[in-house]
Amino acid sequence: VPYNVEEVPGESTSYRLAILDYKLFKDDVEKGEIAMPMVDGVPFYSNSIVPYYADVPITLRAKWEGIVQQEFTGGVMMHIFLAESPEPDVLKKFIYRLVHNTKVVYFSITPAITVCNKCSWNGVGVYDVCPRCGSKKVDVWSRIVGYYRPLRNWNIGKVAEFKSRIHYKELIASSVSSIS
Repeated sequence: VPYNVEEVPGESTSYRLAILDYKLFKDDVEKGEIAMPMVDGVPFYSNSIVPYYADVPITLRAKWEGIVQQEFTGGVMMHIFLAESPEPDVLKKFIYRLVHNTKVVYFSITPAITVCNKCSWNGVGVYDVCPRCGSKKVDVWSRIVGYYRPLRNWNIGKVAEFKSRIHYKELIASSVSSIS
C-alpha cells in the first residue's frame, strides 16, 4: 500500500485543533494528565518533529530531526530560529557541518527581524522598542511557517507558539565544532 508522510505547514490548524482538543479534554489538561503546550492561556500544537519550544541544543535538534526526517516520503523542514545575526564565516561553517554531519534533509536559518514603523530602522532580534528612536511602533517579523509575516497578522495560536520558540543565541559559534 503506497503512503506519504510529510510535515504540513497548517498555519491555522495547529491552533484550531489545539482549541478543539482543549475543549474536549479540558479537565484532563488542567489536572496535568494530558500535556498541551500553552502560552498566556492559548493552546497550540507544533508541526515540527522536535517542537520549537523544546529547549535542546541545536546539535541534538539536528541529530533527532535528521533521524526522523529520513522516514518521511514528503516534505520536511527544520527551522533554526535565531535571536541574533551570526558572522557570515561562522554561519558558513555551521551550515557545512549541518549538511555533512547530520541527516537533516531540509532546513532554514530564520532570524526574527524587528522593523520600526517610525524611523524605518530594522535589525535581527525581537525588540519591543526601537533601539534607534525609542518608538514602540515596531513590528516583529518571523517565519509563520514557510514565509515571513509580521506577528500582528498571525492568529493567536501562532503568536503563542512564537513566544515559546527557542531563538538560539550564540548557537552558531558554539555549535560549529560539536555537530557530528
